[in-house]
Amino acid sequence: MVAQETARVVTANELLNAGGDGTEWLTYGHDYAETHFSPLNQINKKNVKRLSLAWSSTTETPQGTGSDTILTSAVRVVKGKVIVGSSGAEQAVRGYFSAYDAETGKRAWRFYTVPGDPKKPFERCAV
Repeated sequence: MVAQETARVVTANELLNAGGDGTEWLTYGHDYAETHFSPLNQINKKNVKRLSLAWSSTTETPQGTGSDTILTSAVRVVKGKVIVGSSGAEQAVRGYFSAYDAETGKRAWRFYTVPGDPKKPFERCAV
């Protein structure tokens, strides 16, 4: 069972000042100006070759498609969680957002953007 977390409201002021300390990536381009620049300096030319995969997660295979779900949103990092989403695109899959613990990769929660019970079959073949 996945632990439940209470969602928090992100204020307009937080979005305007996003990216200031480099600890969270709240917007697509990291900051309000969409610079895509991180002020972090732990990774540099001397140590970049020592990077390795910390954790990974596989997406679920939609019923009857034979292929993995495609992540269709930019990844966000907020309060120690890596948040990813899938709209389902052309596949018959329910759209969702999932949050993973940034340290361990363990899924913290999932929110389905398409109504219905994910434990039951799709309501229609087209969904």
